This record gives sequence, C-alpha cells and structure tokens, in this order.
Amino acid sequence: MRTAVIATRWLQRFAGPVGLVAVLVAACGTSTAPSAASSAAVAPVPSTATASMAAATASAIPDGRYASAKRQVADILARLEKDTTLSTSEKKAVIDEIFDIRGAKNYRIFVDVRSGNQFILSQQVDDQQPSQEVPWTLTPVDARTIILRIPCCGATVYEVKWADKSFTMTALSPASSTVETFVRPIIFEDGPFTREP
Repeated sequence: MRTAVIATRWLQRFAGPVGLVAVLVAACGTSTAPSAASSAAVAPVPSTATASMAAATASAIPDGRYASAKRQVADILARLEKDTTLSTSEKKAVIDEIFDIRGAKNYRIFVDVRSGNQFILSQQVDDQQPSQEVPWTLTPVDARTIILRIPCCGATVYEVKWADKSFTMTALSPASSTVETFVRPIIFEDGPFTREP
C-alpha cells in the first residue's frame, strides 16, 4: 500500500544529501527565508478578528471532503519528460518518492477540511486506499484567500475560486525550487476539487 506522506517525502528527499535546504514540500510554496510579502501575509492574526476569520473560512472552503478528477499517470509522466528544468535524479524523485506513481495508471488528490482550520491532503494511486496525511493548519485571509501552514515547512498563500460545487486553488506565494514549480500545480492547481457526497 502506498501510504507515504507527500510533505515528508519531499523534505527527506531534498533537505539533506542533495543540499537543497531551501526546498520545501510541494504544498508549502515558501522557502526557509520568506520574502517580506509572504512574512506579512502570515503574520499572527489578532484575536479580535476570530469571528470574521471563521466567516471567511466558511466561505473560502467549507468543512467537507473534496476530490480532484482522476488524472492519467501517463499525462503526468509526459509533462515531466518535457520539463527541461529538472535533472534526471529530480525527475526520478518526483516519480518514485513524491508521487509514488511508477507503474501506476491513475492519480487523484483528496482534500478534507475539518473544524474550519484543518486541511488534510491525501493522494490515491490506482484506486487504492488514499494515503493518510497529517493535518495542516488552514488560516483564512479573506473570503477568497487562505494560508496553509505545514509544521515542517512554513506557509503558503492560495487564492480559492468556486464554480458550482467545485473550487480551484492558485498559489500566490512563489515556489522555492524548480521541483516545487513542477509538483505544486499537479497537487493543487491542475483541476477543480469537487465536494464528495
């Protein structure tokens, strides 16, 4: 069973031997030295804003389970093959360590939002049981913007757009590496997340 945590894999693969200390997990979208803009975006929120934040969270991504469409692994591999910014070892890590899709046919992402501030992302490969992931902290900025904080890696800002019963996410924080530039759109930005019944 494929149960590795996306964030842990990314960090283990790139934080040590490769020497890319500034590289963070695909979901982070921020470096270990955030810019002034990202630092301002993730500043502590005054307690007086708690009520308005709760309302913003509810309108940004209400509690529930959401799923991306199934993606063909062949399409991800073709996209990876065309990428000229990644080395051979980085491409291998994307396949075997970050997504764990070697020999697989399809890939899907699930997002669970709980209690208005927990964001749990899991991946499913070839219709197997989705991986079990550690909750990340979701903090609303306004009705269309959220911050995801990951204990190992920091924070990233996303814009959330709704159409019907589905939402899309677009990162507003810069990616910290070429690997993250490739991986982050596949996880978060390649298609809508639709609420599960």
